Amino acid sequence: MAEIIVGTGTTDQIYIPLRTSRDYSYSQVIFTQTQIGASAPITISGIQWYYNDTSAFTSSIEVFLNHTTKDEFDSVTDYVTSGLNSVYTGSFSASASPGWYGVTLDTDFDYDNSNNLLISVDTAITTTYGTYDWLSTTYTNYQGLSTYSDTDIDPESPSGTQGYRQYAPNTKIIYTFTPTVARKQSSFFFIN
Repeated sequence: MAEIIVGTGTTDQIYIPLRTSRDYSYSQVIFTQTQIGASAPITISGIQWYYNDTSAFTSSIEVFLNHTTKDEFDSVTDYVTSGLNSVYTGSFSASASPGWYGVTLDTDFDYDNSNNLLISVDTAITTTYGTYDWLSTTYTNYQGLSTYSDTDIDPESPSGTQGYRQYAPNTKIIYTFTPTVARKQSSFFFIN
């Protein structure tokens, strides 16, 4: 396994990938092919974010990974809503210390190293916590969208209190290189 860290910023924010102080939250982030910086197509098997707080929490999340040609969001409601590819459903938690926390995907995702990468996170927290921080990087483009609500949020039609973000959480992508199939040259033998 290898890893790529996208973003080395030191800005704290509370919305992406999830908001711990609300029952339900949803976010989308675009990372460009250049920002990911892989040298070849990769198979993603895990995603982590840098939690920058000192209180533990537990939540239920669903993570979606998709290719996208978008390099930024055009408005506060410019979510990608169709064809979302679910790669993880289950628990997500952090302990009472800053560090990288994430999930091992249920289904690996083959990133083609040509398109940009869309990461969507749908969260439910049965017991809300304080407002906890994620270490993030500021960008020129609007690469993050987020919303939160007291009722469940549908990723295909996000509602709630919307946010339009010029930042994204520092993200660690766990991967292996996608194997390529070599074509064996055929040999033909002629017998007289």
